[in-house]
Amino acid sequence: MNKEGVFGVRMFKNGEEQTVVLDNYIPCDESGEPVFSSANGNELWVILLEKAWAKLHGSYERIIGGQAHLTLRDMTGAPAFEFETSDEEAFARILEGEHLNYAMAAGINPLDQNQAAKVKQLGLVTEHSYGLLSAAEVHDKKGNLARLVQMRNPWGNFEWQGDWGDKSDCWTPELKLQLDLKDDADDGTFWMSFDDMKKYFGRFQVAKINDDYTFSSAKIRQDPNSFNLIKFKVASTGEHTLSVSQKGERMFDRDSAYKYANCRLIILKWKNDKNPNAGFEYVCGSKGVEDRDAYIELKKLDKGTYYFYIEMEWPVDHPLYDFCVTSYGESNVTFEGDDAQQLCENKKEVALEIAFMAKA
Repeated sequence: MNKEGVFGVRMFKNGEEQTVVLDNYIPCDESGEPVFSSANGNELWVILLEKAWAKLHGSYERIIGGQAHLTLRDMTGAPAFEFETSDEEAFARILEGEHLNYAMAAGINPLDQNQAAKVKQLGLVTEHSYGLLSAAEVHDKKGNLARLVQMRNPWGNFEWQGDWGDKSDCWTPELKLQLDLKDDADDGTFWMSFDDMKKYFGRFQVAKINDDYTFSSAKIRQDPNSFNLIKFKVASTGEHTLSVSQKGERMFDRDSAYKYANCRLIILKWKNDKNPNAGFEYVCGSKGVEDRDAYIELKKLDKGTYYFYIEMEWPVDHPLYDFCVTSYGESNVTFEGDDAQQLCENKKEVALEIAFMAKA
């Protein structure tokens, strides 16, 4: 921001890092109150972030609703995932997310009118995203192990009224002290049992944000019935997440027939950077099935030169044939271009033979 009231907001839309430039005009109603988001006191960041998000998509209408993990990905560049609360590893994922300071959220599935009314009586809002702040394992009054999650309604009020809510008799003075519970603070933050979370919240989202990690990307075009063999270099050994990111459906009108393409991904590493004839080592492979972002998570990716085999299955009459390859990790990754012609004369069968020979 400068004295002229110009703001710059950094975002990572469609796999590309970009800065959205804003003025300081905010849509307001006749009484002078903001029409959309409101802030806590004199804070501006929520209102400005929403305005940048709307400008990036072309209108406020296009940012109504949506999925929290996709938004977190676009705002941070970090890989973001959605999980079912019924998964066996769900609670462990939430504990890990808290330990690693990931951004997490959860949403209540759409319900019919009668079900929505019952849920509202319990202090929950349907078709609404909650912040997922924390998780804990404690022993209740009877000495039984209880798995709890801490959540926040972004409205800043209207809280869960069931077991382990602020007014619940599940709490003892010791447990309140252990989990730093403020007595009946109507601030939108509450605890609930993980079993109740599974009952009312079908999914949760995790964005694996690490402020020390580096984002890099390159825009790639792929014609139908073709493939790419993208050369890239990893500066130093460490954790990296690679992805293929397609243009988001929010960039199109809601009644458009836009669909994401399936994709097939393979990572190969040069055995010897100084001798290309030494061949390749198979690292891993994955598939994306109608996902906007298809990820490959690598806890340890060694320093060196690699190739990223990418094969898109474009839907019929797809409006565009490009995407971004991205990296988010401990070191800088440089994408150097497509070597499909040089290595295999643009022949898919040759590229796949190279991959399968490397895996053998």
